[in-house]
This record gives sequence, structure tokens and C-alpha cells, in this order.
Amino acid sequence: MPVNYVTETPFQLFNSAEGDILILNSWLEDKKIPDDWKNDNSFNKIKVECHLLNNYTTSARYGFHTTISKQEIVDIINAVKTVYSFSLLQAIRDVFSKQKDYRLLSDIQFTTKSNMGK
Repeated sequence: MPVNYVTETPFQLFNSAEGDILILNSWLEDKKIPDDWKNDNSFNKIKVECHLLNNYTTSARYGFHTTISKQEIVDIINAVKTVYSFSLLQAIRDVFSKQKDYRLLSDIQFTTKSNMGK
């Protein structure tokens, strides 16, 4: 089995992380963004799904390879469906969709458990 290594330089990783922090800070301070969008309590409805997806984001982003079972894929797809359809995130996408160069995904067709592996 080949060994996968992180291909980004430390500078690239830190630069990306600092960029994320700057964006989050500016978002929290923006007076145009409604307070209920900034409130973590509203997002508790998708907390479990986000935690599950974050587990896979790290391994994909930093080049670790793990075997993922068919059931895990089904769980991931269901988590993505739940997060994508979350009302506050839909409202944010609606606001962003009015900006130039923002690409809003049209109706996403998710793979369901019944047609996996066909």
C-alpha cells in the first residue's frame, strides 16, 4: 500500500487556516448579517452531521487515505442532505446568490441507499 504524505507546505496550511479565521471574524462583526445566523444554538440541529462530515474533511484535505465502508458513504450522503437543506444555510445561500460570480448549485440529486452500488 503506498504511503500518502501531506503535500502542502507549512506556510500553505497556516495561510489557509489564518484566512479561515479572518473570514469568520469579519462575518461575525458584519452588521448586515442577522444575529440569528450568528447564533450557534440554531445550528445545534445539524451538529451531529457536521461532526461526522468534519471527520472525513480532515482526512481528505490532508491526504490521509482510509477505507470507507458502504454504510459510511450512506451516512455521509445523509449528513450532506441534512446540512444542505438546513434552513439557515439556505437563507445564506440565497443572499450570496445575489452577488456577482456566486455559483448556486441547482437542485442536487443525492444518491440514495437503494441505488448505491448499481
